[in-house]
Amino acid sequence: MAAISGLPASALDDACAGTQVSRPVLRSEVLRIIRDEPVDVMITTGGATFLAGEEFLAAFAAREAPIAVLMATRRTDTKVLARLREAGVPVERIEFPIDVDELRDRVQASLRAAHEPRPQPDPDPTIAHPESDEAQVEEESMPNINKTLEEAMKIDGAIAAALADWESGFCLGTAGGGTRLNIEIAAAGNCQVVKAKMATMNELGIKGAIHDILITLDDQIHLIRPLRRGDTLFLYVAIDKVKGNLGLARHRLQKLEAELVV
Repeated sequence: MAAISGLPASALDDACAGTQVSRPVLRSEVLRIIRDEPVDVMITTGGATFLAGEEFLAAFAAREAPIAVLMATRRTDTKVLARLREAGVPVERIEFPIDVDELRDRVQASLRAAHEPRPQPDPDPTIAHPESDEAQVEEESMPNINKTLEEAMKIDGAIAAALADWESGFCLGTAGGGTRLNIEIAAAGNCQVVKAKMATMNELGIKGAIHDILITLDDQIHLIRPLRRGDTLFLYVAIDKVKGNLGLARHRLQKLEAELVV
């Protein structure tokens, strides 16, 4: 959040004074915390679409006490907000630029609300969310991501695939991996690779988009392709160096990136 907002981490910690702060970056860890930990407030900074997935909504609903969600993003997905609110998750938007004093007030208000009885969600008049929106989110968001990752796993020699948000470090979806590669850790680590490359390009004044980033290991090829329509999202696939074909893999990943709707 500090990297996105441009505020020092100390200022954000001060805004959350009186709370115990943790900073998970893996999707599986976020799900575990929602299921098992006594959390009152969650602040997201992008890549929050997965919170509206069935697995996460079920975890929110199963809690005895609700988690208040503060969503700080440059581009707010109104369908995600609507779906979370319809499921009874108290979610609010934080606009950019972030004001530390306002953030402090919002955190404290959320902490107070977290200890009140769970309210029935009220419709937000600023958000149009007909009944078809819920089905549309289900049909076009997570299933589309899962299908794309399944198709990525059909690339010759594919070991694992993921869709991640390099700005927040969140992993929106994974496929494959197993004992050969922990794909969630790999995707989270490569968020730093993409972030560093973006910062270097900005420092050098290089214009234009990154088409892909290639990392070659002894027995694997890791291919990263930022989404041109997803701002901070990237597709990531690890390929067996012997079984795969780099040219075909790049062509296939380019096609999947063009077809993906998030």
